[in-house]
Amino acid sequence: RSAESWWKSASTTIFPSIKDNEHKDPEWHAMVMATLRSHFVQDVDDREACMRAFDAHNEHVRRTAPAERLVVWQAGDGWEPLCSALKIAVPEAPFPKANSTEEFLARRAERAAAESKSSSS
Repeated sequence: RSAESWWKSASTTIFPSIKDNEHKDPEWHAMVMATLRSHFVQDVDDREACMRAFDAHNEHVRRTAPAERLVVWQAGDGWEPLCSALKIAVPEAPFPKANSTEEFLARRAERAAAESKSSSS
């Protein structure tokens, strides 16, 4: 996946959820933010820095993973490359497609509505 595609998704789904501390757990939030800052990027709003970090991580994996174990794969590639690497049969079932940006945002809106309803009761 391109850094641009990843940024478009992460900046509208994961990052806002983290910043808003939707889990309402200060310890979880502090841990996630510390992990992001120490292993990824200081500011999740910095598009260019995040995309550089994404590309650097992927390059690090490509450079350090044993070649015989590395599978460069994108969800659109389906079952075949994964099953080939694992030396297993390709399932009959279609490759699952879930957790799109739209699905993520719909779940986020449902949680917010439920929380709003419970706090106003």
